[in-house]
Amino acid sequence: MALKIRTVQGDINPEQLGPTNMHEHLIREAGTVEVLHDKDFLMDDADKAAQELADFRDHGGGGLLDAQPIGCGRNITKYRYIAEKVPEVPIIATTGFHKSEFYLPTHWVYDYSIEEMVPLLLADIYEGIEINDYNGPVVKRSEGKAGVLKCATSYQMVTSTEEKMCRAAARAQKESGLALITHTQQGTMGQAQVDIFKSEGLDLSRVVIGHIDRNPDPFMLLNLAKQGVNLEFDTPGRIKYHAESVTVACLKALLDAGHADQIVFAGDSGRRSYLKSYGGGPGYAYIMEFFIPRLRMEGISEEVIQKILVENPRRILAFDA
Repeated sequence: MALKIRTVQGDINPEQLGPTNMHEHLIREAGTVEVLHDKDFLMDDADKAAQELADFRDHGGGGLLDAQPIGCGRNITKYRYIAEKVPEVPIIATTGFHKSEFYLPTHWVYDYSIEEMVPLLLADIYEGIEINDYNGPVVKRSEGKAGVLKCATSYQMVTSTEEKMCRAAARAQKESGLALITHTQQGTMGQAQVDIFKSEGLDLSRVVIGHIDRNPDPFMLLNLAKQGVNLEFDTPGRIKYHAESVTVACLKALLDAGHADQIVFAGDSGRRSYLKSYGGGPGYAYIMEFFIPRLRMEGISEEVIQKILVENPRRILAFDA
């Protein structure tokens, strides 16, 4: 079988994926724990999302991974609408789980076993994402399918529910061959995630450890990279974490050690206030508009930039369809 990348509009050849934002948020519906706590997390306007995506396209963007997992406000119908509005930017949708605090105490993630969770993930991949986000009890499938898996851990700890969800995502990864992305809270517990994936027998080159540069420790980053996982850098443009110079220094440490083929960039613009279309910023286009030009001025070669933006996402997201 030929390698393909699974988008919400169908499978594409890897060569059709351009410079890619590997962790973004197009839509987050009302009713989720995040939105209940803070209305800034409500991002339910598909036209505004399309406007934001078009801005990313206009600055050279050519692919976007929406990282909203099960039960956290994803909406496959809106993703497909956005994809029709901005067809030049393939959209990859997610199935899997977030950290346990994002689920109400009555959610099924606390009660279902790993063996019960895995078929739900695989159905999102092979049959189509559940239109009502598994809020049930009736299951309705979209034509849009998931192209990546996700799991998450909390700040400085892995709850028992999170370990269960990580193992379910890992087993679905082994079955499907899709890439597995993660959420680390403030860049902690990356090694704990890797240890779980190793115990499940995963090929770590299919794993992306997310938000890991929010813990800008070159020793930790290099140790993870040496084990074979990919590392997601998503602090550019968000100075609340640290100065962008810190991000660049960590990036250079990894590049100097020969890990250019294990790095991806992302925006993770998960709030209204982060998006131009809602009147905020810096927006989806920041990486292409400002961060990449800075890297050029900082002496990062065009070959390395293209590897991180294009070649690495193509390799990571492609699977035997």
